[in-house]
Amino acid sequence: AGVSTASCVTTTWGNPKRDESSWQKKYKAEKKINDELRKQVGQRDGEIDHIGQQAYKKVEKLRSQREMRDLRIAELEKKLALREEELARERNKHDNTKVALRGQMEDTAIAREEAAGLKKQVIQLQSRLGLVAQAFGGKNV
Repeated sequence: AGVSTASCVTTTWGNPKRDESSWQKKYKAEKKINDELRKQVGQRDGEIDHIGQQAYKKVEKLRSQREMRDLRIAELEKKLALREEELARERNKHDNTKVALRGQMEDTAIAREEAAGLKKQVIQLQSRLGLVAQAFGGKNV
């Protein structure tokens, strides 16, 4: 009578959880750790990308603000240059007016001197005419 060997032999494939070898347990534990680390690295990469995008947006905003500031400064410098030109023209007009007035004042002073001299001459002539008139028996002029 032969005994069937199949009924007596148990296989290791029946319950893989119970029959895992130590290297399989170690492999699965390390795989679980590595998977968790990959997940964390992926999250960190996402956070880094997000921070990078935020930083890029801030840099772009600052560049835009700087460009606007530079344009405003250029505009103000242009206005300042125009105002300085206008002031130079006004100053030149003022200087020309001062020169003209100085010339007029000098002309007026000369004219006054001439008028005073003429007045003296008139007085002297009137005095002589008076003397001549008296000499000829007439009245003072």
